[in-house]
Amino acid sequence: MFGQLVAKVIFVIMVASPAQEKDAGLLIDSIRAFGGAYSNAPIYVVSAVPDPVPPGAKLKEKVTKVIPLQMPESPRSFPFADKVYACAQVEEMVEKEADWLVWLNPEMLVLAEPTLIAGPPTTAAVLRPVHLRNVGSLANEPLDDFWQGVYQAAAADPARAWPVESYVDRRQLRAYYNSGFMGYRPSRGVFRAWRKCFEAVLADAPLLAKMCPDNQHKIFLHQALLSTVTVGMLREDEIIILPPVYGYPLTLQKSIPEDRRTRDLNPLVTLIHDGGLEELLKSMEVDPKLKSWLLENGITR
Repeated sequence: MFGQLVAKVIFVIMVASPAQEKDAGLLIDSIRAFGGAYSNAPIYVVSAVPDPVPPGAKLKEKVTKVIPLQMPESPRSFPFADKVYACAQVEEMVEKEADWLVWLNPEMLVLAEPTLIAGPPTTAAVLRPVHLRNVGSLANEPLDDFWQGVYQAAAADPARAWPVESYVDRRQLRAYYNSGFMGYRPSRGVFRAWRKCFEAVLADAPLLAKMCPDNQHKIFLHQALLSTVTVGMLREDEIIILPPVYGYPLTLQKSIPEDRRTRDLNPLVTLIHDGGLEELLKSMEVDPKLKSWLLENGITR
């Protein structure tokens, strides 16, 4: 184990709608119920919408802090800009009080103690590769315009990029990590560097137009930039690749190859459901304790 009993972990979740607030409530309850050594870890919720009753207000009884997102108006319409700003904002807040900052998308559940989310002292990130290639850069092919721009913006050398394998479609990619479930040491400042890089790209209209000619590239720009900032700031041996029982993509169940697909929730540590949890669970084996908890929380099968 990686010394999880002494490392201080802070979880951060962002909510931007009532639906995400509901999902986040279930996620928080699952951490408290099944998180083991982390069941009482601080949880920060970032509220991304400044409504009269902003999302997150109903979660105040369950979490350590509910924080209004601090973000300029101009990037708000760009896909996932709120995530970039939320991560950097919380990283700055907790730099001196947390060993690890672990981001969880609200559409997740924790099913067992996540013992590997606090790496040893020599590590700086705990990550999963992307599930699908989408806009990923194949390790054996030249960089396209998108990735040339990404590496340029991050001031990172693509020659340093190490390969990872996407979990579902098994493609060998230049370092490309899932940004829905990830942990970094806040002392390393990766999230703040990510925000700076993201802002620079959005401020350079010609570069942005060349890099992102379509919505797909806009949607995944944030994730590609974080992966490349990670390559520029960390060494490969400072990164722990979490096993697939962490962040298991239940929402992609039908696309996962048979030899990688599970029909049993019991070995999983965290899962991604992206909504429709009841339907997704219909074909899964569930431990009686977990099944009882799901029923108590309104998730029936």
